[in-house]
Amino acid sequence: MVLALPFFLTAPHRFISEVFAEQLLRQAAPIQGASLGYRLTVMTGFGPTTIAPSIVVAEVAFAIVVVLVAASFALRVPRGSLDGFFALAALFTGGALLYSAEFFPYYGYFLAPFLLGVVGLSIARLVAPVRARLSTMPMTKAFRRIVRLAGESGGALIIFALVLYVTSFYSAYAWGLGLYAPEFAAITNRIPAGSCVVYSEVSYGIEANRWISSDPKCPTVVDPLGMWMAWGYQTKPATAAFAQTWKSYLARAQYVVLSEPVDPLIGWNADLVTWFSENFRLTYHHNYVFIYRADGK
Repeated sequence: MVLALPFFLTAPHRFISEVFAEQLLRQAAPIQGASLGYRLTVMTGFGPTTIAPSIVVAEVAFAIVVVLVAASFALRVPRGSLDGFFALAALFTGGALLYSAEFFPYYGYFLAPFLLGVVGLSIARLVAPVRARLSTMPMTKAFRRIVRLAGESGGALIIFALVLYVTSFYSAYAWGLGLYAPEFAAITNRIPAGSCVVYSEVSYGIEANRWISSDPKCPTVVDPLGMWMAWGYQTKPATAAFAQTWKSYLARAQYVVLSEPVDPLIGWNADLVTWFSENFRLTYHHNYVFIYRADGK
């Protein structure tokens, strides 16, 4: 609260609007919906990496977490305030992420601290009774050694997975820093220099050296995200005027490069989607680069 105070004092109206009102009132573009399985995959924390689990794996993982937490809370042992805090925070945050109209990959990280907290506390609560139960079970010394080895191997596997996650995370996002070049090379190789190109991510044109057009009538769209927010797209669906503005840009383009099909930063509506599909054809796509060429240009 103290850290946010200067921003509130500088622009109280904008602070309240952007931090609270717009978050509560905004409506998703239709394309921003995400399936339950996809959301669970992202909420594992491994979603944006090259080692992201499948939807089935994510569902099984969360089912195991639910069983683990339920087993922990079923124990009749004294609990601290942290147990309830983490459990409720994970429940409300996870529920909000599953229910929200919009969903972006980075949303999953909002759940991470609460999920780790509730899982960690649940495991801590279960260790003592499980150890006590195992100590009373008749087993050979060799079998006990196997059980202990399995536990140690599991811990080592978790550490290895965390190291792999970090390296995979940065590998997956290297394209955004210009370190992963094949997609940008495709733009350079497939689009002639001087062509009129409209981008939903203007950095693509800069990375590929295909930003400057020799056509004086070519639109220069500098900040699609800023346009998207200025038109109130977070608090209401795209208006016909916003879609028409983008249509006027696209109509003058020889090529269109999007970061995904029907990129959310463009004011798509049904008419614009139909018009675009009738006038442009996809010539290349890989990861986050989709190159479309205008028919007859």
